[in-house]
Amino acid sequence: MRKNQAESRRMTGVNRCPFGWLPEPSDPKRLIEDASEQAIMTTTIRALRQEGKGPREIARSLNQAGLLCRGKPSTHSSVRSILRRNGHLADAS
Repeated sequence: MRKNQAESRRMTGVNRCPFGWLPEPSDPKRLIEDASEQAIMTTTIRALRQEGKGPREIARSLNQAGLLCRGKPSTHSSVRSILRRNGHLADAS
């Protein structure tokens, strides 16, 4: 598992990628960054978290701004997963 992760190989099914990532067109088993989703993660979500907002408040802010999570409204659980995966969950509840 760690070897696959180190080589940017997916650990999920072909139709499921973590937020911020896409399958590489030439090799669907590998993941590449999705620039637009990475921008949402690095600017909006991280900034709101640093302001002390929790996952529910962040999801509400994203939805009000029209920033959808894979075409669907953001939820606190999707935001929590993103924060946890990117190491920004320190004390979120």
